Amino acid sequence: MVVKIKSSAPTMAGAFGYNERKVSRDEATIVFSGNMLSDGQKTIRETFEWYERLNIRSRDVCFHMSVNPGPDEVMDDEQAKSFVKALLDGLGYGSQPYVIYRHNDIEREHFHVLCPRTNEHGRKINDYREHRKCQQILKDLCEQYGYRVGGAKESESLSPDDEFMSFNPDYGNVLVQMNAIFEQCTAYHYTSRKLFDQIARDHGLKIRVSGGKMSLQGTDGTGRKCTVPYSKPEYLSMYLDRMQESTQAKLDKDYLGEVAGSCKKLLPYSKSEESITRMMLRRGIHPVFEKDSSGRITGFSIIDHENQTAFPGSSLGHEFCLADIQQAQNHQWTREEQSHHESINIGEFLFAYGGNSKSKEKDPKYRKPKKGIHI
Repeated sequence: MVVKIKSSAPTMAGAFGYNERKVSRDEATIVFSGNMLSDGQKTIRETFEWYERLNIRSRDVCFHMSVNPGPDEVMDDEQAKSFVKALLDGLGYGSQPYVIYRHNDIEREHFHVLCPRTNEHGRKINDYREHRKCQQILKDLCEQYGYRVGGAKESESLSPDDEFMSFNPDYGNVLVQMNAIFEQCTAYHYTSRKLFDQIARDHGLKIRVSGGKMSLQGTDGTGRKCTVPYSKPEYLSMYLDRMQESTQAKLDKDYLGEVAGSCKKLLPYSKSEESITRMMLRRGIHPVFEKDSSGRITGFSIIDHENQTAFPGSSLGHEFCLADIQQAQNHQWTREEQSHHESINIGEFLFAYGGNSKSKEKDPKYRKPKKGIHI
């Protein structure tokens, strides 16, 4: 039995979308949804989004775990429910809404578990030494259920079709990680080197092209390089071939309209670049802004990680453009918006309006963050 806690993500959308795509292809089924009204896709999505809206300051929103029985170990749905519940209780997520998926897309059946890392008050659940704690709980549970710790091994090479992957030096297998992540990055639709570099940065990789070769370096959580450069002859050709394919393919107009609509709905409640970015990230969309020497926004690009697509903001046409962003930054509150703000709690306020530090400090419910905690 192997239990692996995946890298945290700033939104539930990526991991949820990955598992639901497996369900739609009959490669996975929902075993159980805990602390929710039902196990329907709409209910699960809305529940996760509601918890995201309550988030006050955490950058890590998604808890994603895989449970992998050994080749000679059997785990039915009822055992999976009780086994996962015991794991979540031990890690502090027992009262959180969660969903268990059974995956049968490979020969070895396994389970994926999703739940938000922030509670109903918008506070992040303590994850100090979470991996070590998980292994200790696993050891006790394996004795109880008759499993053997380490009885299964996850695939030696990660699949590029896997959920959003981000480089993590603590996981080891540095070259395996970088190869798999690079393959996932080249699966995106992108039409320029600048877009590809940003896709790679979002996945924790730094790209460099020199002397007709492309090299990769892994980065830590702060964006600093933490590995030596690694290069393979095929990297550059893979990158160029995919960019040529993307350039020849046209993006669907309906899809661009949906993205533009989602972005535009958020703008009236966003007064800064940071709040616009934070709110869009929660929907799996990463806006990348270009600025001049004075710091003024002069352009933007969109990276949609859920649909593995990146394109310049100009592709959205008049439905969502630079003028909309500049207008949102100069937005003046109406009385209706102010009264709405007074009627909701601080967690919803910070999500909905992305208020600046001064407005938050005036709120009687606001608590100044401790040193080292970033909003």
